[in-house]
Amino acid sequence: HRAYLDYNASAPLLADARASVRIESARVLGELGATNALPALARARAHDDDAAVRSEAAIAQLQLGDAAALDDVQTLLRESAGEATAASVSRHASSRRSAATRPVAMS
Repeated sequence: HRAYLDYNASAPLLADARASVRIESARVLGELGATNALPALARARAHDDDAAVRSEAAIAQLQLGDAAALDDVQTLLRESAGEATAASVSRHASSRRSAATRPVAMS
């Protein structure tokens, strides 16, 4: 399975010293549908020092079907960005989830 292979490559990046790498890793894992990454994403959501990493991990968990992350996503967004930005980010996450389900043309 492609998601399994990508999980093996991407999940260790959730522990990278650079927040930007951890953020991108969480995003990719969610977009790939790597459900086997849920435990690593849950750890990042609960323990990462960077609020953006925690937010992205929670969004990825939602993409993977873990509804338990919904309250955390809403709380993190309100705490870090205020209500107006939270609504904007929620719309962005929704459009990303839609994009992740579109078929990809293979050449």
